[in-house]
Amino acid sequence: MLASEIIGLSVTTIVFTVTILISLRYPPKPPRATEQARFLVLMPARNEEAVIGNLIDSIRACEYDQSRIDLLLVSNQSTDRTAEIAAAKGAEIYQCVTKISSKGDALNECYERHLATSDAHDLFCICDSDNLLDPQFFAAMNDMHQAGHDIVQGYRLVKDGGNRWLNMFYQQFYLFVTRCSHRAANALGASTLLSGCGCFISSNLLKRIGGWHTKTLTEDLELSIQSILLGEKVMFCEDAIFYDEAPHSWPQAWSQRKRWTMGSLQSLRLYGARLGKQLFTQFNISCAFALAMIGAGALMVMAVSLAALPTLSAIIRVALGTDVWGSIALALFLWVIQLMIVPALSAMVILVLEGQSIRKSIGGIAAYGVFFINWFFVNMSAIVNPSVSWDEIRHG
Repeated sequence: MLASEIIGLSVTTIVFTVTILISLRYPPKPPRATEQARFLVLMPARNEEAVIGNLIDSIRACEYDQSRIDLLLVSNQSTDRTAEIAAAKGAEIYQCVTKISSKGDALNECYERHLATSDAHDLFCICDSDNLLDPQFFAAMNDMHQAGHDIVQGYRLVKDGGNRWLNMFYQQFYLFVTRCSHRAANALGASTLLSGCGCFISSNLLKRIGGWHTKTLTEDLELSIQSILLGEKVMFCEDAIFYDEAPHSWPQAWSQRKRWTMGSLQSLRLYGARLGKQLFTQFNISCAFALAMIGAGALMVMAVSLAALPTLSAIIRVALGTDVWGSIALALFLWVIQLMIVPALSAMVILVLEGQSIRKSIGGIAAYGVFFINWFFVNMSAIVNPSVSWDEIRHG
């Protein structure tokens, strides 16, 4: 019975340690750009009047030639003052006219009807309405573009406010993605994956892809995969810092993460075979990384379920009186280590490496395992009861 718990703990520890060591070899920063690219900031929105003004203000506060930054609100049939506020702050407004079921649908309609024939911009930057940008965001992204990169993900942190516990959990998760996904992948010479917002794609690459022809709930993953299949690499820019709003309630967090898992599974179904073929025919390590990322949710459910079966079987025997608690005490102790102590220690290591305060996050560190246990059930729900809705995010 102990074999599965010991194997699971050992594999988790080894994989995490190796990933951290790889991430320390992160590529050097690009040199300062001598020219400034022309940015178009795309802001998909649906009833975002509470936050859209703050995003635009942060964009206009960036230390970059503002004449080289244009704003386009992609309004998905908003019924509040989102468009009015954005227009008053200088944004162009595009109103979606077709049925929209995902963020990718909104971006695709806007591109096809409004942007496909235009060469006015070098880079399309995607920001969610609840984002805030660091003053150096565009300058850092421009450096990456001049260094030859056509698709780049910024450094995501959590905004202040909202639910304190969810803020801590999401901050630790975003830092985990930064360290173990973005940095580690690029250190290996592989592509990472976009994270939905705070990123850019060049107009040239988007034309090669054919626009936002995405079919899943996670257009960011799909656009990343389409780029990888063309031989491109999604790069990470640590100086392009932006702040994202964490969900304000656990039901909202559940819905968001379930959508992420659903989108990953959809991407696995649509692109898994092509990624696998290119991995083995062209030895493209980026394909291996993409497969690992989009299959992570299903792999988590399968691995945890298989590892837990012996322990659950023993618990049932104890409940039926055919076994005693002492026989499974060590197995339960190993599960506590794997589900609570290992996540806490990993969160602490990543916070230190990313230069973040441990003291401010001590409660979130101690309880970080609860977040991942909850995520197991989120993934299970996405597999057992798939949902394809794109819900409006309500801001507190």
